[in-house]
Amino acid sequence: MKYLYKREDDGSLFSWNSKSNHLTDSSGKRMSLGNKINWGPQQMEQTFKPGRSPTTLKIILGHACNYDCSYCLQKDLGNPNEKNKNENLPSFFKSVEKNLDLSKLGQIQLWGGEPLLYWKDCVEIINKYDREGLKVLLVTNGSILRDKHIEYISKLKCTVNIVISHDGPGHKALRGVDPLEKERTIKTLKLADKLGVPYNFSAVVTSVNYDVRKIEDWFYDKMIEHDLDCRGLGMAVGTSYDMELGGAEGGMPEYVIQGDQLEVFDKSFRESIERQYQYMLSMGFDENQIPISAKDGTKRKMMSVGYFDFLDAESVIDMSFRIASNMPVTKTSNCGANRNDVLTVDLNNKVKPCAHTDGRFDSGTIDNIDNVKLRKIVERTPCHECRVFSLCKGGCPLDIHTEHFKLNCDIQKVWYGAILDYSLKFLLKTNVVRMDSGLDLNNI
Repeated sequence: MKYLYKREDDGSLFSWNSKSNHLTDSSGKRMSLGNKINWGPQQMEQTFKPGRSPTTLKIILGHACNYDCSYCLQKDLGNPNEKNKNENLPSFFKSVEKNLDLSKLGQIQLWGGEPLLYWKDCVEIINKYDREGLKVLLVTNGSILRDKHIEYISKLKCTVNIVISHDGPGHKALRGVDPLEKERTIKTLKLADKLGVPYNFSAVVTSVNYDVRKIEDWFYDKMIEHDLDCRGLGMAVGTSYDMELGGAEGGMPEYVIQGDQLEVFDKSFRESIERQYQYMLSMGFDENQIPISAKDGTKRKMMSVGYFDFLDAESVIDMSFRIASNMPVTKTSNCGANRNDVLTVDLNNKVKPCAHTDGRFDSGTIDNIDNVKLRKIVERTPCHECRVFSLCKGGCPLDIHTEHFKLNCDIQKVWYGAILDYSLKFLLKTNVVRMDSGLDLNNI
């Protein structure tokens, strides 16, 4: 589907094709964008069957957690006092070795609950698969991150990236005790800086914490205050999920930006992107047209944020390079739940569509991987016509209730709509105006 825009510099019209990523001028001729960069994943069809050769293996350690975050997707799943040692690890390793081909494995993700409560299991798993080139993702609330974790990680062949879930100025209200107020945590992060162990923060933008600029500045000030070498800040908008899948009750909808807040958030978010954009321009670009500020680490004068920089696949720069390369839009979800090269399992050998689901979503076992069909995920075909489908990919593929989908759809259209518009501005080096401008709040 084509969407019409106008350039601010000369007033000319152009179209963007949401499926092919082509830009065409008013006469229908493809626009020249100069340097084209092969960027992002290759085209991949949607599937409901996981394969035997994963490139990403997501391992659910358990749902025990020492926090009780208000909007957590895993809230009320499992036992928060669950023991952190799983006796099934030998059986798990045996099933993986027998049934999976890990020759293409590029990333292992270790999920809780709070994964550091399962540290012994983490160590066994990492030691088992440690090798050069492998990336390990560890998402933690940071409250029990200690020197021993950093020291262990620093000696590995693989690269472990620590993502600390933290909401900046809204952290205490929504998550609990702020680990960045603890001297021990700061000491540990300084050790990570010294030993070259990468970490970054990840914030959720919600109805009670949606001043994006304030969040960015809060983290930047903290990094300066404590002399920390933070790699960057990832952000995502809070969404709602009714895990019972039967009605509109539950799912934490009160934390989703909605109603009159959407326009306020849209304005604020675009102002934040503009600030990042101007900073990029001030720093200049390298020979591959990659902003120098994306690579200069602690020399930045503001936080490196995922929605503009290289931290997230759905960012302004990432989308710009996709459009410049005319990369076809993939139909698989951002989380990879419906990709056959992404496999999510627990330590009891159960295959699931997602790390944020419980036993109701169990779809089979590793030992029977060829017959596994993922449960309760859907393909929202009408979403393929949406302006932001190339970024949103239809949202979470779980079969959630319509009321929750509508809430998620509204905020994601605002979030990704701004990212798309700035991707076009970044490419064309001029402001662009949508000719069908306005918030896209007509849900599919």
